[in-house]
Amino acid sequence: MPLRLVIIIPFTLLFTLATAIISGILLYNNHAASREAAQQSMVQYTDSMADYVSGLVAPLHQIVRVNRDALSNGSLDIHRPASLAAPLLRQMRLYKHLTFISVASTDGRYIASARDPDSQQPPHLAVNFISSNAELGAHRPTEQDLIGQRITQLPPYDPRQRPFYISAIHAHPDISWGNISRYIGFPVFGLGVSATITNEEGEILGVSATGMALTQISDFLASLVAEDRGYAFIAESDGTLVATSAPDMPLTSAEDDTHRLKLSAHPSPLLQTIGKLTQQQQISESIDISGELYLLNLQKLELGFGNSWWLGVVIPEQTFTSAVIQSTYRAVTLIVLMLVLITLVGFYLAHSIASPISKIASLAQSGSLSGLQSLPQKNTLIREVTYLSDTVRSLASELQKAITELESRVKKRTAALRKANLKLKKQSRQDGLTGIANRRTFDETIDQEWKRAVRHRHPLSMIIADIDYFKSFNDHYGHQKGDDALKAVAKALDQQPQRPGETVCRYGGEEFAVILPQTDEQGATEMAEKMRQAIIDLNLERDDIDEHDRVTLSLGIATIIPDNNDKVSTLFKQADRRLYQAKEAGRNRTKTGKKDS
Repeated sequence: MPLRLVIIIPFTLLFTLATAIISGILLYNNHAASREAAQQSMVQYTDSMADYVSGLVAPLHQIVRVNRDALSNGSLDIHRPASLAAPLLRQMRLYKHLTFISVASTDGRYIASARDPDSQQPPHLAVNFISSNAELGAHRPTEQDLIGQRITQLPPYDPRQRPFYISAIHAHPDISWGNISRYIGFPVFGLGVSATITNEEGEILGVSATGMALTQISDFLASLVAEDRGYAFIAESDGTLVATSAPDMPLTSAEDDTHRLKLSAHPSPLLQTIGKLTQQQQISESIDISGELYLLNLQKLELGFGNSWWLGVVIPEQTFTSAVIQSTYRAVTLIVLMLVLITLVGFYLAHSIASPISKIASLAQSGSLSGLQSLPQKNTLIREVTYLSDTVRSLASELQKAITELESRVKKRTAALRKANLKLKKQSRQDGLTGIANRRTFDETIDQEWKRAVRHRHPLSMIIADIDYFKSFNDHYGHQKGDDALKAVAKALDQQPQRPGETVCRYGGEEFAVILPQTDEQGATEMAEKMRQAIIDLNLERDDIDEHDRVTLSLGIATIIPDNNDKVSTLFKQADRRLYQAKEAGRNRTKTGKKDS
C-alpha cells in the first residue's frame, strides 16, 4: 500500500469516528440539559400558579372567619343586618376580585355587598328585609355606606334554601367550601366559602359567606405559558376543570356551557391522559400523545378544610429541544467542515513525507550511489512524526490531568465560598443575642411589604413592643439574667406569627418590632394580644418593682393602607406613639387606634 494511503486512510477514519462520537455526546448532553431546564421552568410555573391561586383564595377563608367571629362575639350585630352594610362594603372594596360578601340569619334576613362577576364597577348592597315579602333588591350605597336607593328588584329570596347556607349548616362548626357553579345571567363560574355563626351557647345564629369569580385564573394561566407554547390547567381533586389556558382546551362542553368537563372525559387526548394520572395520584415527567412527546408537571395544592386542586403545566418537548437540536446540527456541520480541512492537510503532509522516499527509491533504482550519499537523512521524518505524536499524546494526557485537578479545586473552593456566604448572610440578618431577625432585616422587610401594600392596596400593620421596666430588671438581676429574659421573650414572640411574610424583629435593646402584611387593625390587635399573653405565660418572675410580679410587655399598634404619598416612617411613628400611650396607661397592655386592650 502506498505510504500516502497509509497516512491518509487511518487519519480520515479516526477523525470521522471522532466526529460521530462528539456529535452524539453533544446531542445527548444538550438534550438532557434542555429537559432539565424545561422541568425546572415547569416547576416554577406550577409554583407561580400555586402562589397566585393561594393569594386569590386565602381572603375567602379570612373574611368568612373574621365576619363569623365578629358576629359570634357581638362585635357586629346579626340581629341588625342594616348595620352590617358599611363593614361588608369596606371588605368588598379591599378585595377587588371578590363578587360577594354576605350574612344570612336564621330568620331568613339577608344582606350582601356584591359586584357583577364580569365587572369592575363599585360594589352595591343586596338585601331582602326592606320589602315586606322578602323580595331581594339591589341598592346603591350612600356616601355613609348605608343602604341607599334601590337599583333593581328581584323575586323573593330565602337564603336558607341556598346551597351556601345549607353546606355551612352541614359542615358546622367548620368552614365549608361551596361547589363551583355558574353565575345566573353571566358566562362566568364562581367559587364560594361559608361558615355558621353561633352565640356563646353554641346556638346557630346564621351563616357568613363570600365568593369570587374564576375568570381571571384562566387569563393568568394563558399569560404564564404563552411564550413556551404550552398549556396550563387547574382541576378539582375529582378531575373537574376549574380553569384552562387555551381555547383548544375548553372548560365546558359545546352542548352545555354550564357543565364543566372532567380531565378523563375531555375531548383533548392530552387532558384525557393527564386525567388518568390524576386518578391514580401519579405524576409523570413526560407523556406520549400520538407520537408527540409532552413534558408534564403536576402539583396538588391543598386549599384547606378538605379541599384541594390539581395544578398542571404541559409543554411540547419540541419547544425546548428544537433549539438544542439546531445548535447541535450547527456544531456538527462545523466539525465536518473541520474534518474536510484536516483531510486536505493530511494529503499535503502525506505528499511531503512520501516525496523524499520516492526520490530515494528512484535514485536507488538508477544505481546512482553518489546521489544516495548526498541525500539528506529525510527518512528520519517518519520517526520524528511518530515521536511528535507520542509527545503530543503525552502532553494532552498531562494537560487533561491538570485541567481535571484545577476544576476539582475550583469546585471545592466555590462550594466552600457559597457555604461561607450563606452563613454570613444568615448571620447578618439575625440578632446576635436572641437569634431572631435583626434591625437590618426589619428595614429590608418593611420596605418590601410597604411597596407590595402600595401596589395591591392591602392593609399593612406594625406592632412595636417593649419589655416593661426592663432596665430595673437588668439592674436588679444582672446582665446575664437580663440576656436570658430577652432570649425567652424573643423566642415566644417569634413563635406567634403563622402566615408567610409576618416577621418579628429585635429593633434594639428590649424593643421588638412586628411586621404584619395584609393584616387590618383587628387582626393586628389579635396578634398583639397573643404576644402579650405569651409573655405572661412565660411566667418570668420578678420582685424588683411593685407594679408587676413577672415580666410583661407593652405594645403599640398601627395600621395603614398606604399609597404613594405615605411614608413608612409615619406608620412606625404611629405605632411607637401608641406604645408610649400603652406605657402611660399602666403598661402590660396593647394600644390601638381605638382603645386600650
